[in-house]
Amino acid sequence: MSNNTEMDVSSLLAEEDPKPVEKEILRLNDEAMKSLHSGQPAAARISLDRANELLSSRSLRSNRLKRGFLLGITMNNQACYYKKYALR
Repeated sequence: MSNNTEMDVSSLLAEEDPKPVEKEILRLNDEAMKSLHSGQPAAARISLDRANELLSSRSLRSNRLKRGFLLGITMNNQACYYKKYALR
């Protein structure tokens, strides 16, 4: 993992409280967009993959609205990645 504030994905998948999971997904999406803007597509892809993995966490399964919101952000950012790097 790239820095001290990054949480372990496996521990977050079992998390009951949605707040830490939501916070980490948003942080990963932010990190991915910063990586895209600085020309680091591999780092962006890793962050987006981790965010996508966290969307299946236990705490978000019961909260469809929150999961849908976070899924929308992550999918939009994945579309930006594909548009800029994968569809050339």
